[in-house]
Amino acid sequence: IDVTPPAVQKPKSGPKIIPRPKNTKTKTNFRPIQFALGFIALIYLLSLLNFKNNAAASFHLIRTQIAKLKPAVLNLNTRQITESLTEVSKEVKNLESKAEQYQINNLSSLLGKIIPAFEEAPKALRTASLINEKALSIAKELDYLKSNAIQLITKEKGNELIASIEKLSSDLQAAEKLSANFKNQISQIKNTSSQLAAFSEVLEKNYIPISLSLYKGENFLSGLINLLKQPSDQHLLLIFQNPSEMRPSGGFIGSYGDLTINRGNLKNIKVDDIYNADRQLDLKIIPPKQLQGITKNWGARDANWFFDFPTSAEKTMEFLERSNLYKKTDTQFQGAIAINTGVLKTLIDIIGPVELPAYQLTLTGENFL
Repeated sequence: IDVTPPAVQKPKSGPKIIPRPKNTKTKTNFRPIQFALGFIALIYLLSLLNFKNNAAASFHLIRTQIAKLKPAVLNLNTRQITESLTEVSKEVKNLESKAEQYQINNLSSLLGKIIPAFEEAPKALRTASLINEKALSIAKELDYLKSNAIQLITKEKGNELIASIEKLSSDLQAAEKLSANFKNQISQIKNTSSQLAAFSEVLEKNYIPISLSLYKGENFLSGLINLLKQPSDQHLLLIFQNPSEMRPSGGFIGSYGDLTINRGNLKNIKVDDIYNADRQLDLKIIPPKQLQGITKNWGARDANWFFDFPTSAEKTMEFLERSNLYKKTDTQFQGAIAINTGVLKTLIDIIGPVELPAYQLTLTGENFL
């Protein structure tokens, strides 16, 4: 009997289980890095607080000096302008130094990615510094012209006079542009702190009159430079007004001066009675109704009847130019300057005492009026 052993069944194949290897790496400890970043952030925060405290003190001083600048600019008080600007310049440079010390520029650039206003702060500080540089230059030129303009124009130094006025005009243009930029920069960052808000308020109160003065000064100097640089003789009308006999533009015109200027040099000055020109005026013009009780014929003596001085000046020049005294030589006046006793007193204060040997008298600002 053939006995065959039963077949041995092979076990079914299944998924192989691979044992997970043990993790032999050490976990990274982030705590030192977090601590370092926190420490750096703390230092920046302290720096920002220190700078803020310094800035608050500086802003207070700057606001005070800017408030003093407004009347000084309007009255051309160069001494006060220089003093105020020097103090402002000192504080601005102090802020720039502190900003560099505390790395505020880098921090502002970083924060500016999130809040754009922060990025304007360093720019505003730099603009303020540039404004002060130009303003100090303007103050120096004004002081120089106040002290030397008369000597330059009468001592045949017209080229020096023109060069000084051109520099002054250039600085005024630059200062006007910088002031506009600074106002825009401050308006963007004023809401970031109460100090900047208060500073912006003071700036806005004083900016418009100062800016308007710069604009008027720039226009005046531009016309003056064009007049002084002309190669031919130019005539300026100097109107002497007597405030004791009232007229809208400042007083009755009793006499006048004809100033002849060539390339910044005063060639001649002729003073005459206003009635001399009116007697040679052939025109018969009915005066304004309010003047008809004083005169039947309108002439140069009563031409300054308008409260708007440019209108009065133009009418006065028109009457003089149509008088035979000037018509025969085709003389035309390029501009007019009106002065009264108050202006003469100020002029004497600037140029110093005037000796009058014939009268044994020395005129000063105190005894002039």
